[in-house]
Amino acid sequence: MGQMVAPKTIQNEAFWKNPWDVGGLIVIGLFISTLLFFIVFAFVFGSVQKAAWRKDVREEE
Repeated sequence: MGQMVAPKTIQNEAFWKNPWDVGGLIVIGLFISTLLFFIVFAFVFGSVQKAAWRKDVREEE
């Protein structure tokens, strides 16, 4: 059992020491967070626009 744990630890350390792997992980994280931000942005401003449109319709009546 002790022999199975040691290679995983070495492999994990090798991943974090490689700047290309860490950079790729950062780029993927930024892409996902940007995509989520745009979805939230569209939802919020879509709701605001609908609320403003409803207010205009009510004032005309």
